[in-house]
Amino acid sequence: MNKLFSIVSVTVTVAAILLLTVPFLFVLHEGLPFLVRMQYSEELKYALYLSLSSALISSLLCLACTLLIIWTRYNANRYIRKITDYIFLFPLGVPHLVSGIALITFFGANRFGKVLQPLGIDFVYTPAGVVMAQFFVNLPYTIKNFSASFDMLDRNYVFIGKNLGLSDVQIFFHIVLPSLKYQIGCIWIICFARALGEFGACMMLVGITGMKTETLATAIFLNMTTGDFEAAAGISFILMLISITVTALTTTIIKRSEKTA
Repeated sequence: MNKLFSIVSVTVTVAAILLLTVPFLFVLHEGLPFLVRMQYSEELKYALYLSLSSALISSLLCLACTLLIIWTRYNANRYIRKITDYIFLFPLGVPHLVSGIALITFFGANRFGKVLQPLGIDFVYTPAGVVMAQFFVNLPYTIKNFSASFDMLDRNYVFIGKNLGLSDVQIFFHIVLPSLKYQIGCIWIICFARALGEFGACMMLVGITGMKTETLATAIFLNMTTGDFEAAAGISFILMLISITVTALTTTIIKRSEKTA
């Protein structure tokens, strides 16, 4: 019985490894020719630029807001903490397409959008909407992940800081942030990668307009619908390379944090 169980376990493990690696190798094989001719496509260069810049901005905004929200939650009573936990947990179970519908409904011209548009702020079918969509879907995820790291923070450090007469701002910047620098780095990198691959909310809020709102993720969909599988595979390979880089960076940061712990 034990031998049979071992055989089944090894077989399932090998099958899972092959399933999770071989398809990506075929993406590389199919998309490699496109990578050569991509340098001549201004539209895809713009999609790459918009994807990287919007992911950078939205991930930094997510991180900044998350740190402030977590600090507020940390100082709140347990009832407020529970309520905020439920509020931030709810969007995690909502499909990103639904999040996009919610955003376009909220920021549409007939609602909050009519307040923002006179100020020159418009998130519907604009590059700014890409940042908003990425921020909207990633903020709950970032808060959830960082809450676990923050809860493990030794509260004695904060207590000692208060006894020494430090203000909340000084405790936050000189005690809390340095203590969680590795966690902050990991979460930001993962948030950046998630923003880079965001599709559903972006497509609903900003659409797919070349040289305006087209990102790498939406470019894959657009090329698939037009029958250009080679282009879709090539763009997919670019996102794969970024994912591999993100995985390597997070692994390095985690190992470094374990050594200094």
